Amino acid sequence: DYYVQMVNSTAFQVFDKTGADVSGIISMNTIWAGLGVTSLGDPIVFFDQEYERWFLTEFNGSGNALLIAVSETSDPLGSYYTYEFSTPSFPDYPKYSLWSNSVVVTTNEGGGGEEFYLIDRLALINGADDVSIQRFVIPSSPGSPGFFVLTPVDWIGETAPPSDALPMVMRMNDDAWGGAGSEDEIEIFEIDVDWDNPDN
Repeated sequence: DYYVQMVNSTAFQVFDKTGADVSGIISMNTIWAGLGVTSLGDPIVFFDQEYERWFLTEFNGSGNALLIAVSETSDPLGSYYTYEFSTPSFPDYPKYSLWSNSVVVTTNEGGGGEEFYLIDRLALINGADDVSIQRFVIPSSPGSPGFFVLTPVDWIGETAPPSDALPMVMRMNDDAWGGAGSEDEIEIFEIDVDWDNPDN
């Protein structure tokens, strides 16, 4: 029933389907006040169509962390569950997607590979106090550019992925990079996450 727009440094605004403003401009820091943190930017908003929840996301303005707010209902002007997830380095340029059991987040943390996270989607939606997050790193492709972020695969539409389908991320390799092979290619990685045992 709504369209939610976020702009960098950082605010959001809610419109109805006719385009009428129903909220005015709202500072994102009103959302994060309960966490005692402020935000820095790179906002992303998306709607979980299966559970009818809004996700508002940014990175933390004072540390290495991702901020995620999940609406408690389908109303983007209602209350939100808010979370802060620490990262070992600054999680620049985050990109999000939804999968059956996970919220997938890819980042650029300036390390020796491409970093991404899986977060327990149902725990987020249910407002759990303790939400599992697991970090993964794929070694960088030879010759790839220094600033690179994987693309998380998302599902949108009336048909959900098969129940046994695994979350996926993908990246491209360009033959012009000089170390990635003689042909352009897309690599797709599946992740079989074990929420009970992060060492698996």
